[in-house]
Amino acid sequence: MPLLVAAKADQRTAEHLMQAYEACSSVERVLLDERRTLEGNALVAKRDAQEARALEAFAPDTCARVGKALAATGLVQVPTLVLAQEDATGSKESRAGDPRWRYLRADERARWERIWAGLAAEDDQLSRQRWEVSRRITSVFHDANVPILAGTDTPMPGNYPGYSLHDELALLVESGFTPVEALRAATLAPAKFLGIDGKSGSVAVGKRADLVLLDADPARDIRNTRRIDAVLIDGRLLRRTDLDAILREAAALQAQ
Repeated sequence: MPLLVAAKADQRTAEHLMQAYEACSSVERVLLDERRTLEGNALVAKRDAQEARALEAFAPDTCARVGKALAATGLVQVPTLVLAQEDATGSKESRAGDPRWRYLRADERARWERIWAGLAAEDDQLSRQRWEVSRRITSVFHDANVPILAGTDTPMPGNYPGYSLHDELALLVESGFTPVEALRAATLAPAKFLGIDGKSGSVAVGKRADLVLLDADPARDIRNTRRIDAVLIDGRLLRRTDLDAILREAAALQAQ
């Protein structure tokens, strides 16, 4: 089903730019026609086999028209750029030396290593293509005022819980968002989408006391979201020393 058809039929969200790669190409109809009679695993296999063709046929003008039409439907896009970036740029050397590795459970480390070991050279080439096109689609959709939310798909390999959201916000800014727009994509916008903005998503009297307190302004530099001074969880204050102690405990548990 074409992305715009799904959107007009009240699909509410699309994750990982699925359907968007085809919609922003010059061969969407051809690709979908080739899948028409397939189901289940055969359909998934065919879609995966077509991915390189869809990426190579990326058409900016088509994508801009799709973005304009998509914005009118209200369908929300969650591009998970951090997932595409990790697939394209992660290396065995950088993965082995990542300081966040020590916080992962043993079973999660093993799962990641199995997936990384199974990647072939052709996967790397396709991942680089996907990364380039995903950034371009996200930028075009943002310019067209398509609603976009921050997502990470953690804990997919290389996407560390918590940390990867900061990375995603930075990638949204690199794709044309202002820092404030990126912050809203992770706070107020998802709260509104989920219908909980009356109690969450922004700072106001009567809302949940869930806050991340920073020692630098993220509206000036989105990387300042990483400069966490304290966290308030349902009214419970965790200072930087408390947060560091939690991280040390997590690392110690995994080292046993």
